[in-house]
Amino acid sequence: EGRPSSEAMAEDDAQAAGQPMDEEAAAKAAAAAAKADEDAQQEKAAIAIQAAMRSRATRRTSNGERAAARAAKRREMQEEEAARIAAEEEAARLAERQRIAEDKYAEADVDGDESVSKEELGALIASMLADQGLELQQEVIDDFVVRQFEAADQDDDGTVSFEEFCAYYNELVDTLSGDQRGGIIKGLQEKEEELSAERAKAEEERQLKSDIKDMEMLMRFIGIITHPSVAPVSGTQLLFERSGEPPIKPEQMPQEEEVRTTQGIVVDVNKFGQRLITPWGAYPISYTLTFEGYNDGEGVQRAAEEDAALDRLNTESFYFVLCRINSPLLHFKKLPERTHFLVTNCLGAKGQEGVVVGEMGYTLDDAVVEKMRARFAAALEAAAVPEIPSPAPYQPGEFLINQLLHRTVAVNERLLQPLEERLKKSKTRPKQEVLRTALLLAGNAVDEAVHLRQEHLKSVDKLVSARKGYSTRDHCDDVLTMCRWDYEAALFVLDNEAQFDAVVSEIMKRRGLASGVGFPVLPEVQWEVAQARNDKAVALRAIMRQWNIEVRMMREIVQHNPVDEILRDEAELCWPGREHIEELLQKHSFDVDYVKHLLSDTAFIMQEKAELGNPTRERVEELVEHFDFDEYKVRAFLQSTEYIFKNRRQVGNPTRKEIEHYLAKHGYDQKRAVAYMKRIWRFLDPAPPKDRAIVPKKVEGRLVKHIAHVCELLVKGAVAPWARASVEFALDSTQGESGEDNEDEAIAFLIKVSKMSKEVPHLPRWELEYAVARSYQVDNDDGKVTIEETMAQWKKFDQYYKTVKGLGDPDRRRVGSLMQAMGHDEERVRARLAHTAELQRLSDEHDFGLSVEQIEALLDRHDQSVERCRAYLVGMHTLRERAHDFGDPTRKALEAALRKHNLDVTMAIKDLSAAHMLLTDREFLAEAGQPNAEDVDRALSLVDFEYDRAKAMLLHVSELKVQSERWGSPSREHIEDVLQRCELDKARALAAIKEEYRAQQIADFKVAQKERKHKERAEAEAQRIILADDPKEFRRIELENKMIADAELDDARLSAEIAMAQASQDAAEAEAKRKADEEERRKMRMAALNSSGPSKQKSSERVVKPKDDRSKSIDEQNAERLARIAALSAGTT
Repeated sequence: EGRPSSEAMAEDDAQAAGQPMDEEAAAKAAAAAAKADEDAQQEKAAIAIQAAMRSRATRRTSNGERAAARAAKRREMQEEEAARIAAEEEAARLAERQRIAEDKYAEADVDGDESVSKEELGALIASMLADQGLELQQEVIDDFVVRQFEAADQDDDGTVSFEEFCAYYNELVDTLSGDQRGGIIKGLQEKEEELSAERAKAEEERQLKSDIKDMEMLMRFIGIITHPSVAPVSGTQLLFERSGEPPIKPEQMPQEEEVRTTQGIVVDVNKFGQRLITPWGAYPISYTLTFEGYNDGEGVQRAAEEDAALDRLNTESFYFVLCRINSPLLHFKKLPERTHFLVTNCLGAKGQEGVVVGEMGYTLDDAVVEKMRARFAAALEAAAVPEIPSPAPYQPGEFLINQLLHRTVAVNERLLQPLEERLKKSKTRPKQEVLRTALLLAGNAVDEAVHLRQEHLKSVDKLVSARKGYSTRDHCDDVLTMCRWDYEAALFVLDNEAQFDAVVSEIMKRRGLASGVGFPVLPEVQWEVAQARNDKAVALRAIMRQWNIEVRMMREIVQHNPVDEILRDEAELCWPGREHIEELLQKHSFDVDYVKHLLSDTAFIMQEKAELGNPTRERVEELVEHFDFDEYKVRAFLQSTEYIFKNRRQVGNPTRKEIEHYLAKHGYDQKRAVAYMKRIWRFLDPAPPKDRAIVPKKVEGRLVKHIAHVCELLVKGAVAPWARASVEFALDSTQGESGEDNEDEAIAFLIKVSKMSKEVPHLPRWELEYAVARSYQVDNDDGKVTIEETMAQWKKFDQYYKTVKGLGDPDRRRVGSLMQAMGHDEERVRARLAHTAELQRLSDEHDFGLSVEQIEALLDRHDQSVERCRAYLVGMHTLRERAHDFGDPTRKALEAALRKHNLDVTMAIKDLSAAHMLLTDREFLAEAGQPNAEDVDRALSLVDFEYDRAKAMLLHVSELKVQSERWGSPSREHIEDVLQRCELDKARALAAIKEEYRAQQIADFKVAQKERKHKERAEAEAQRIILADDPKEFRRIELENKMIADAELDDARLSAEIAMAQASQDAAEAEAKRKADEEERRKMRMAALNSSGPSKQKSSERVVKPKDDRSKSIDEQNAERLARIAALSAGTT
């Protein structure tokens, strides 16, 4: 710093010495000076470096100390903050934990007694274990609850208080979420496995006991049904091998494993396949169940022994009888909806009751079959062979069939000869039939049979004497046998034979299930009519009581027979199960043809279900009904749906439901639907289109290349859930007058909706779409819609909604939908809302609980007439209050009655009351031939719903139905119409039916004659034309035509003769009726004369004999004769 250099110093020294320096010395001096200068600079630099290092070290030490202090303070603050946050979190956790415990306590305290019982704690623990994914048996949970309750109940007072519960619950939560969870769960699972093993063992033991009981019951049933005295009558043959003595032990397991019972023995007598169903499968048997209406015309016939024993030819089954009588030897119970008869009692042992499971044609797993075989073998080995009654059939007390049926149906053939020997002394040699009858009535007791035969002969003698020669002895014997040797009944029948035969004939014509009479045979009807003394109503009631159980069983079998008919065809592999068929039949009111048609078409389509997208059976059935059973349309629809679904990536991956919606929207036109879906997908495609893919559009001055992005139809890069419906609404709202979609307008529509959603984000999107759509409808200037116009439409809608909000507080969306549906007619919408609100209030007052949708459907059903809807609600309320007077019909029945009478509640009450009284009067129904509900309803409608007149009409229809069989057998409806025209006059109605029948016969005859003549003339004309060139043939044809004309005259004459013959027949019938009445009066006179004695009879005849009756009419003479008979009966002259 200012010091001179070494070179300058050397020059100064040389000058001072006065000596000049040479060049070498100067060079050396310069080198030395340079070296000294370099050393000085190096020393200077080293000193500077050392000073800098000392300064930096000093600074570093000071800064480090300050930084370390700051870092330590910062760490201390962070630790304090973390401790504070941890304390707050712990406090929050404890608070939340306490809140949860309090909530769980409130949840557990069901009864609200401010304590938790053992049962309440058990329910809580069960839910907690379920939340942990543990599905345990109730016994395991109960055992765990007992231990946990002891831990929770600290003061041992039998309940858990709030403090105890909170402490226990928190501890339990910590346990289930901590390290002890594994041990607890493992213990519970081990307990579960132990209990499961014990339960499985107990179930095996119970199953074995049940199988042993069923095996013993099976052997008892085999022993009874194959007994020599029972087998011919039962008509049942067992088609499987048996062993033992007697052979009642089945040798092998049933082959039909797919049909079985849960427990118990069931006999299936279905006409398509009979089997004996056991818990191990089904054995084949042979039996013919036959009655009218079940298998008519199928060539089936039961065993003659069964018919003879039951005395009801082809009408009453052996199994029906054993369901009706409570026999300790064998009793059945008819299972509902099928031809299944459960063995409930056999030889004093009570049978188990189970259900039949499985269907024929369904293959079981091999494991299930092996398990059933093991069960069968174990039961067969462990079961004890029961004792069966001795098969010797010839001792009176050992006829098992007689004991089984509680009556004598089997006659001991060996007793016929001893009985005949003892009756040889009688006047007449008895017939074999008489001997059999005597033994039947005497219960195979010879002494009692002899006594009955002697009484029978006495009764015949008395009858012959009482008839005074009007009946032969053989006839009296036959009538007495018909009346089961009842003298009084036989005498009444002989005295009133004509009326007796008429009543029996009328009852026999009413046989059947529809009438409820059943299928009684002629001897049974004759006996009941004789006991009822020709009172038809009394006899019908007696027969109906006897057949009541059988009729119910047969009706049920007939009703559900279509299920078996549908299932019997094994070729139809697509048939559903029995339950589904029963549901369809119930749904369609047992319309068998309709259900068969539906199942057939469905099966046809389901055969190709793999190619049609594997639709469900229910969906196919729905489509078949929708397309009116056109299976080709259904297949085409499913094929279109499947084709579009397979290629759904090209149209935006719509769901099957959306595809079906688009197809239906475009008339099931696949091309139009695909084009529409592609058009929608152009709006929704989240990927931007390639530059060359499309030409950018310019909508309202804005360049649109990626529609989904511009219209904001994407959410986080994916299509929004509401986007597809929004695009569809935009396309529909912007369609042109010709119905073509305008994509540019739809894009503008969506852009406007998007802009509005940004300006008013609190509004739902549907309101914005409504406002934009309304703006397009009211825009009349330049075809462009601005945001201001759209907001104005929304504000208008909002203001309108505020004005109608008081009309029942309707939903905003519902108001918008009504505005669109009604063309934005505010007054109509207001009226509709007012009507809905009024009907809603009325519905709440009468406790109907109708929703808004139901009320709107009610208005649509009644053509928007609020008066009719009001009348409907009031009428239904009145009918519901009085429903007990009508037998508590269903709501559907009440609605039908109200609609039937055009909402006139008075007439509906009158109709329902009269129908209920008629349908619940069993005596009247029996007398009127058991009319059904439709018959009663039709009769009421014809007589203005008057009870008395409807009752008279039903009685007259029943009688005329029988009387008019010879007059063309008119239908019931025709007879009712004739009665209505004749003002319920039965005689006039019968005459009108006769006249109509005659007129119809004559008309048919004339039509036939006319057709014949027309045909003959046509043939003659053809021949005349062909043979016109032949004069001889022409003359022959003319002669034939003349003969035809003469024949026409003869036909007219014949028609007149037929009419005259018909009139003569009517006159003969009237004369026969008059003679029958005269015979009846003669019998009454004979009865009166017999009661007054011979002497009185002659004197009275002399006194009352008229001098001359020829001047009087027949009616006057009959009246006088009846008066004289009454006087004679009273013992006066």
